[in-house]
Amino acid sequence: MSFISSRIWALKQTFRGIFHAKTQFMLAVTLAGLTLTIPVFLGILIWTFSEPLISVPMHTEITVFADRSAGKESVQRLNERILAIEEIAQTQVVPKQEALAMMHDNLGLRPQQSKAQNPLPDIVIATVHPHLSDQEIAAVAKQIERLTNVDMVAYDDKWAGHVSALFSTASIILAILGSIIMALVGIVIAASVRLTTYAQRDEIAALYIFGASNAFICRPYTWRGCMTLALSAAISLGLSYAGLHLLHDPLISFTQLYGVTVHLSMLSLDWCLVYVGMAAILGGLIGAGTASSALGKIRRRTY
Repeated sequence: MSFISSRIWALKQTFRGIFHAKTQFMLAVTLAGLTLTIPVFLGILIWTFSEPLISVPMHTEITVFADRSAGKESVQRLNERILAIEEIAQTQVVPKQEALAMMHDNLGLRPQQSKAQNPLPDIVIATVHPHLSDQEIAAVAKQIERLTNVDMVAYDDKWAGHVSALFSTASIILAILGSIIMALVGIVIAASVRLTTYAQRDEIAALYIFGASNAFICRPYTWRGCMTLALSAAISLGLSYAGLHLLHDPLISFTQLYGVTVHLSMLSLDWCLVYVGMAAILGGLIGAGTASSALGKIRRRTY
């Protein structure tokens, strides 16, 4: 056969094999599509929440309460002295009125519900550099406490360590679960493609007996593997889109309760095409390998 005619024959054989074993083909496509939906859907969710999680500040903040008698200029000079400390990364001055508004907001109070005078002083929030030990942070707090116009210093350096330990544990758990899921996905995908190939071992044996080359025999099964996983990838994208559509409004409403903004969206068209293309290539490789394995068994039985 010529180059073109051999590939036309392979294309016809691909669709003839799909029609002949349509039950096995649909089962393989559905099984692989459902399996691929798991990593795609979870991957989109993890990517969506990665940005707000990464943006969580992990630095210890020292809250400095200025004297109530300190004026605006005195508080500004205090802020400059705190910022001059080597271990301090940045500072923020919170005026007493803004601090009172923040307290009302945190306690769920309306401003008109509190008629008393503002009991809060001006506040300076000092953020220390990361990777400082507890002893170094305590020394910085004592140094700030000795400054002029400082009434009180408060800080909590334990939560950052707790959150860091939680992130480390969660990362290990996700890595283990991800490895298990990917192993299961690989096994199911390989089994799905092999299911459609082994269903036509008699055809492979007949082509071998008539003297067809290995490439000629394996080509229809390679293309069938490409179609199997390409369709499965498309199904997984459709199911993921449906799941994200159902989850979008409840998730956005939930995150807004905590003041977090997330953008739950589907993969872009470019990434979807890359994903389907990679799935098709993987399916072709599995199909070719399965056909070659079946051909090898036939050859060993023949000889």
